[in-house]
Amino acid sequence: MFNNFSASLLALCVSGLSGLSMAQSASGTDIFIADLRQENGVFRLSNHRNITNRDGYDNQPYFLPDGERLFYTSAIPKGDESQTDVILYDVSKKQAVNISHSPESEYSPTLMPNGESYSMIRVAADGKQKLWSYSIDATEKIELLKDVEPVGYHAWVDEQKVILFVLGEPHRFELANIASGKSNSYDKDIGASLFKIPGTELMSYTRNKNQNDEQNPTWELSQFDPETKQSQGLTFLPKGAYYYAWSADAKALAAKDGKLLQWTYSNGEDKSDWVEFADVSEHCPKGVSRMAVNPQNTLLAYVCGR
Repeated sequence: MFNNFSASLLALCVSGLSGLSMAQSASGTDIFIADLRQENGVFRLSNHRNITNRDGYDNQPYFLPDGERLFYTSAIPKGDESQTDVILYDVSKKQAVNISHSPESEYSPTLMPNGESYSMIRVAADGKQKLWSYSIDATEKIELLKDVEPVGYHAWVDEQKVILFVLGEPHRFELANIASGKSNSYDKDIGASLFKIPGTELMSYTRNKNQNDEQNPTWELSQFDPETKQSQGLTFLPKGAYYYAWSADAKALAAKDGKLLQWTYSNGEDKSDWVEFADVSEHCPKGVSRMAVNPQNTLLAYVCGR
């Protein structure tokens, strides 16, 4: 149950975060959080704060069900090099804790459907990228798909099925089963954002509809039905946008430079336009990439380039 996971996280919070204040490369990314509300169906932001604010890579925010804590991926300096660990951040306490502390690099931390472990993409010493799960105290580490790699991103359908971004030429959209270990491909030339559409059993991803021109991709937001194995295009991301996220009430969010836009999903039939709801260029002069909304629709995390 999530309560067990939550209790374990709370116990770790007494230790604090070590290592992240050390100097790193001058380039990187920061994670900002802003308070979120809606006015006549349009999001509004306030109280922007940088929760990482350091040189180096901090990225891939993922909110936990309580809405007050989130995972993210952070580059940890190791002499002249660095590797990434999973960080837990408590918004109200302004406290960050390294919860993976491993010699391997972990990316894309995601709470698993059982609520007791989290999954991530682990990069082994030989460079192979595979899907793993860790217990919160990192005492149990399980390789979930031994024969599927290199995996870039993932999102859970249920406790056994997971959709994958598998790197290749081109990148593939796959549906895998951790019980059987098998994975099948259903689309190609896809983007890096994979999610379950809130309020549905459908999954979402983006696919490049302009595959003949690699310099000018056209990203279509699509839904995938894990039962029928059928995909359906929903809308195109704003020109210049690559990543997207979902709010709890099924609004898709995307960024074009420092401007944030929203689009309303309605069972695959909504033909609404993208609406700009915020300009965060003051905080993000180099533009926004990834975003995440908490389950309560009260906080937005967004990633800025340094």
